[in-house]
Parts: sequence; C-alpha cells; structure tokens
Amino acid sequence: MCALPVRVVGRENLPKGRPYILTPNHVSYLDVPLMVYAIPRLFVFVGKSSLAKIPIFGYIFRRVHIPVNRSNPKSGLGALQKAKERLERGRSVLIFPEGGFGRIAPPTLAPFKEGAFRLAIETGVPIVPVTMPYNWQILPEKSGWRVLRKQALVVIHPPIETKGLTLADVDMLKEQTYQIIADELARYFSQSVIRHS
Repeated sequence: MCALPVRVVGRENLPKGRPYILTPNHVSYLDVPLMVYAIPRLFVFVGKSSLAKIPIFGYIFRRVHIPVNRSNPKSGLGALQKAKERLERGRSVLIFPEGGFGRIAPPTLAPFKEGAFRLAIETGVPIVPVTMPYNWQILPEKSGWRVLRKQALVVIHPPIETKGLTLADVDMLKEQTYQIIADELARYFSQSVIRHS
C-alpha cells in the first residue's frame, strides 16, 4: 500500500478490548489489502474459496481466514459457524455484506445479505460499518491490475451495538448499516444512484 496514498478516517471508532464485525462495501480487489492497511488490529475475513488458489496469498488465506463457496449454502453456514468461533475467541471478523462485487455497477450499493447481521446479534458483538468510496475507480474490476494513482479513502463509522437485539431485528440492523454506508457514498457521488432499488 506504500505506493498508494491512503487516508483513513475514524480509527478511533473501533471498539477497544472486544471483537467486532467489520462490514465494508465491496467494489474492487483493492478492498481487502486496503482494510488490512486501515485496521490496526488483526482480524479474519470471510472470502470466496477461489482465493485459496492464489500463490502464496492462498496459503495464508487457507490457514488464517475463512473460505466460503458462495454457490453452496452449506459452505455459507459452515463459514458463519467458523466466524462465530473466532468472535467467541476474541478475534474480529470482516464480512462483505454485499457478497461479491461486479453484479451492480458502482457506486450503487448492492443489497446486503443477512449473514453478518445474524452473526452479530447471535454473538452480541457490534457491527462496524466501513465505506471505501473510491476503490472501484482506483482499481476497476476489469482494469488488468492497472491502478489509478488517486488517494484511497477508508471511513470507519461508529459501531452499532447489538446487545439486546433478537433475530427479529436482523432486517432493521441490516438496513441501518446499509443506510450509513449509502449516506457516506452519496457525499462523494451526489449525482449517482447509490441505493439499489
């Protein structure tokens, strides 16, 4: 990340002395390395199982992080169970609530899946929304790894507490998180459609 100028806002919002679930928007292959740079404490992330095939990175991914096969519902449930175990051991977890990227043209925010929010309620850990507005411009999906030299921005929002919530509140928590990220994106792309209809 040294070659890319990065500005991180809101590191003080990360809960201290307890795990949390990071829920960033997902628009680029740049998202994971930028989160590793921006977040000062170790976390594990849930990512597509094909990442395990990448030389060197794949080995680390298999040993440290949580692979998921998005086309297999059993794999998704298994990944959430592993994430729950990590949270219970005090390790924070990153889950991209949009799932993969490339289904919807950015900066429009794809609909959120409920896994991260169900997990947060079941474990009582806070959700930390994160917005990365420019990654899709810096490293577009079909750029052939050509990086536009533009300052990257990571905005870490205040945590959303989940203690006292029940599974009946999953949709409310998901919508609250979605709205926070959508509002932040709208600050940079006021002429674009941000919410997916």
